[in-house]
Amino acid sequence: MAAFIFDPLVWVGRFFMAMAAAVVVGRFVVGSPPQGDSSVYSGLGETPVEAEAEPGWRRAANEASRDLVRALLRYFAVVAPAAMAAGIAAGLAVQLVSADMMAAYVGDTALGVAIAATLGILIVFPTMAEVLAVVVLLALGIGVAPAATLLFAGAFGGPFAFRRLIGLISARRAAVVTASTWAVAVLGGVALVAANDLTSGAADLDAGLSEGVRSVKIVTAKLDRPVFVNATIEAGIDFVHHPGDWHEDRVAAGVVVFDFDGDGLSDIYFPDLVGPNALYRNDGDGTFTEVAAGAGVEDREGGGNGGCAADYDNDGDQDLYVTNHGPSRLFQNNGDSTFSDVTADVGFDHSPATLRSTGCSWGDYDRDGFLDFVVVRYAHRLDFEEMQSESYSALVPFKSDVPLNLAVGRLSLYRNNGNGTFSDVTRYLGDTRHPSLPDRETEVGNLWGAGFQPGWVDFDNDGDPDLYVVNDMGAMLQPNVLWRNDGPAEDGMWRFEDVSESSGADAAIDGMALAVGDYDLDGFLDFYMTNIGPTVLLRNNGDGLTFSDATESARVGIGFVGAQKRMTWGAMFFDYDNDGDEDLYVVSGLGSQRNVLLRNERDGTFVDVSSGSGADDSSWGHGGAYLDYDGDGCLDLVVSNWDQPASLFRNVCDFGSNWLVVETVGADSNRDGIGARIAIEAGGQRQIREVFSGTSQMGQNMREAHFGVGSATQVDTLTVGWPSGQVQTLSDVAANRRVTLEEPD
Repeated sequence: MAAFIFDPLVWVGRFFMAMAAAVVVGRFVVGSPPQGDSSVYSGLGETPVEAEAEPGWRRAANEASRDLVRALLRYFAVVAPAAMAAGIAAGLAVQLVSADMMAAYVGDTALGVAIAATLGILIVFPTMAEVLAVVVLLALGIGVAPAATLLFAGAFGGPFAFRRLIGLISARRAAVVTASTWAVAVLGGVALVAANDLTSGAADLDAGLSEGVRSVKIVTAKLDRPVFVNATIEAGIDFVHHPGDWHEDRVAAGVVVFDFDGDGLSDIYFPDLVGPNALYRNDGDGTFTEVAAGAGVEDREGGGNGGCAADYDNDGDQDLYVTNHGPSRLFQNNGDSTFSDVTADVGFDHSPATLRSTGCSWGDYDRDGFLDFVVVRYAHRLDFEEMQSESYSALVPFKSDVPLNLAVGRLSLYRNNGNGTFSDVTRYLGDTRHPSLPDRETEVGNLWGAGFQPGWVDFDNDGDPDLYVVNDMGAMLQPNVLWRNDGPAEDGMWRFEDVSESSGADAAIDGMALAVGDYDLDGFLDFYMTNIGPTVLLRNNGDGLTFSDATESARVGIGFVGAQKRMTWGAMFFDYDNDGDEDLYVVSGLGSQRNVLLRNERDGTFVDVSSGSGADDSSWGHGGAYLDYDGDGCLDLVVSNWDQPASLFRNVCDFGSNWLVVETVGADSNRDGIGARIAIEAGGQRQIREVFSGTSQMGQNMREAHFGVGSATQVDTLTVGWPSGQVQTLSDVAANRRVTLEEPD
């Protein structure tokens, strides 16, 4: 957004503003005597009593040059010390300024314009230095209209402020000029506000990122009390993320929630780019103990990005896959709260040091009772010149339509053989040949995006898991991809059809996270994705194929803080207030941008209730997940912050609403029941959940299905559609309890 400063129209406007200043109030300058000297001119507009003959051009130029040099020296002698002190003070003040503060007081409103005009007068930008100041303020989150106001104030008042400082304007004349400058600046800024319809009470957000993403209005409301409290210290979570040499691209810091010791409590795993990783065991009393070393999952040399957990061998405990920048690892749970690294034994490819694995997900695509696995990869390093160089491919020349694909590692799909090993079946999804091979065309294919997070989800309600992958740099590389699971093929392979374009799910965004939920309660799962700029909500149309962009209608495209693009990372659908519909939590990670809590209004829209919620943390958030670590039936939040301590937000849980948690244990299906579709009816309302492994951003929420049921004291019917095809139904299930459902043999 700072680019508008260099727009030719802005500079033309500044030029004419300066000319207007000379024409409209130039008379004040001509008629103003220096301070303490009334002998030069006798009054406003009067000519000198004894006028000298007009000198020649050369003499006039020489005299003017000498006068200018003397004036500049006098100016800098007077102003430089104060400017240095002001610079130091401004630097200290910036440390106290947040993007929210800038948005609130110097945003795109009439108040913001008035404040900006006043600042322009007080600070007195005498030359072109206001441009640099505006760039800095834009980075902090100032609105576009106030920024333009500062430019107008500088253009209009700059010459007069300069003359005043060197003593050529009387104080009275300077006051008049200052007032007129303030008025003109305000008029210009207010005109911008009106032109852009920025006074409607909701932020008008210009996406400008990809086709189909439009301006979005966000509605905000302030809660009357906090609904989350920061419990990080009291819970004993002391993990600090370390980025090492990877400050420039910030691709890491996922968080995995899973029950590694089988005690029914959610534990937390934090990967770290500069090890060791951390595993926090839930002690059951609201506190955690760090046990990664004893459990064997520190992975000190791994370069951890994220991970996902599931019982891949159906032995009754949770195994853990850790995605690394370099060789990723599969840790098999030994059943005694320890793990063994079995990566080399199961058939997973040995990842080279330059391969950056990011998100992963477990799902049983062939419904044989054994969990299959998908992992996506990212670019080795976000160095765009290097990514386009011959070091990535000497055989395929750079082309504008596929400029960076050669730098990324493709995703991999593995089929579980049922005997503790896996087979690479990525070919089921598409062309696995590397783009640099001479026998392939320049079209790179759908496996070579800069993947952040995959997810197995039955989007068409046909009983088998489909695959959706969220990609970064979608406009430059590969947009998001949706593969529909079409079942076995006659040649023994498996049929996955790329329906990305036909379904409308091929969002070309800077995708980071995937949240899956049924926000509109229509029985079909919707997708929400984070982004640089407006986030994207795809509403499932319920026709078995297509999605519609509901970002604008649902009011969830939280794309900007002031004029600064919001960079969002982790995201999740969850019912924080147990009222029976899924809300959204979105983790932000750029400067002091705050995390966002969006409350579902049950009319297809959301309201931003972040302010005062207690969960609007301003750390550099990346990974995020929900869990119920204290067992009170209300969902808590954990966030992994880039290069900062992690955060744990405990749900206050004072809503007076009821809930139900369902854990699935498969028999013919996989042991975790991943892919099971759970539906409940309570209080006249139907809700659905699907059991997932691997969601949000390079991480995982708690596996159990959580339902808020509002004032209902029981669930009238609870139905589970198992991956095996069996359907199980329970009636009159009491609320406010945890239910474990075992699949019938």
